[in-house]
Amino acid sequence: MRPIVLVAAVLLLASCRGRLPPPPGEGEGEGEGEGEGEGEGEPLPAECAEPTNRPTPAAPGGIYFGSRTPTLVPLDEAQQLAVVAIGDRSYGAWCSGTLISDDVVLTAQHCTAGASATQIDVLFGPDDLDPVLALSGAALEEHPDGLDIAMIRLASRPADVLAVRPIPVTLADPPLTDDDIGVRLEQAGYGETHDGSHGRYFVTERFDGGEGAREWVVDGEGSRGVCFGDSGGPSLHLSTEGDARVLGVLSWGDPACMERDRYQRADVVRAWIETLTGPTPVAVPEACDAGAVPVTDAGSCGLEQASAVFCEAGAVVRDLCAPDEICGDAGGNSRCIPTSQHPCGEVSGFGACEGQTLSWCDGGVVKTRDCDACVERCLLLDPAQGFSCVPTDCGDLTYEGQCTGDLAEWCDLLGQKHSQDCAELGQECQYVGPETGYWCFDPAGCNGHDYRGECDGTVLTWCEDGEVYSQDCADDGMSCGLVDEETGYDCL
Repeated sequence: MRPIVLVAAVLLLASCRGRLPPPPGEGEGEGEGEGEGEGEGEPLPAECAEPTNRPTPAAPGGIYFGSRTPTLVPLDEAQQLAVVAIGDRSYGAWCSGTLISDDVVLTAQHCTAGASATQIDVLFGPDDLDPVLALSGAALEEHPDGLDIAMIRLASRPADVLAVRPIPVTLADPPLTDDDIGVRLEQAGYGETHDGSHGRYFVTERFDGGEGAREWVVDGEGSRGVCFGDSGGPSLHLSTEGDARVLGVLSWGDPACMERDRYQRADVVRAWIETLTGPTPVAVPEACDAGAVPVTDAGSCGLEQASAVFCEAGAVVRDLCAPDEICGDAGGNSRCIPTSQHPCGEVSGFGACEGQTLSWCDGGVVKTRDCDACVERCLLLDPAQGFSCVPTDCGDLTYEGQCTGDLAEWCDLLGQKHSQDCAELGQECQYVGPETGYWCFDPAGCNGHDYRGECDGTVLTWCEDGEVYSQDCADDGMSCGLVDEETGYDCL
């Protein structure tokens, strides 16, 4: 990946990707249902006939393999409404944000750059194309030091007409350290989804430490994550008091939408935030019998067995398990316990994929399945129910794909093979960039340039995803040259 592309096509997660996989059940092209792959024509191992103790739910929804409701941080409906779309009431979201006080929305600065407050609409509700409330901005504050974080003061208070409850920023300083690497955080936004659906979604990713003093990193581990249009959306965590807090806003991430994503930390700019919001509120204990379903002393485990909720001294306790803990039975109660005390160790009923090996806990026994040997692919089948082996006809084919003559072939994110004859479109099959992979390419559309690029003195020019890019390598004290025949030209 050429460095400038990381800035132009990845940093601003508000654009569209190139070739998207078709929605489940709507594949096109050759190769569908052909049963290609390892083991074709040979008897499958006996284990392949055994169930994985995993139901087959409907295909998951958006972000990338996310869910319509939170799966880790327990937000009620009023708090879910605090996750908002940043965009235009006629055309929907281009970014995401969070209502953090009565009339202030926190988002990313690159989502507001070049616009005035009155040109920005804040859209409330699960569907940005049909919002339950749309409010214009009245004032815009972008961080004075150029951090990718901004605040929009609304023209009116949404709670005057809508049952919405703000999610404040964290009070902890710092809320997380490297000792917390491995804990799950909840991300939210209105961005692109793996199946083309739209609206607000939630997804959990693994906290992976910091990059510098101002960014958190979360990792979707190749199975889920935020995507284009989720920019400005929150990363959420439970405070030590058990209430939901905004840790930061999405700034940029991996174009695969299932790898590492970077959030601007809210704790390091809380003093600046409070110049507009006033003092950040402290947590208020929640009575165990306040909800529609009372919380009991015995408690319960959350999804992925990564959290425990229980009643203690009349107040609700929400405990996120540490990386070396798992929610399990502790004397008849559901609590976070050391994985060494759990009969399956760190393996939960939610399951996990290590490469193409599925493992899960079943009745206190760890079971595994070689998905490859069963002509299956290991992936997060459903954000509420976990990982599974899914039948595939892709063999070794990946989402990046390949060219077979003029035929572009790729595997979608649900493990199904698809193809497109580029010659039918009057184009040719080429590698067109890391965001799209191998796809149909029209050289005339990029004035004859391709992804391999070319040098004109120190100026590098190339085509990526249908756009021509150029960079003067001399600006960085480098020269333009050939890396190798496969990579093409780059600044050296």
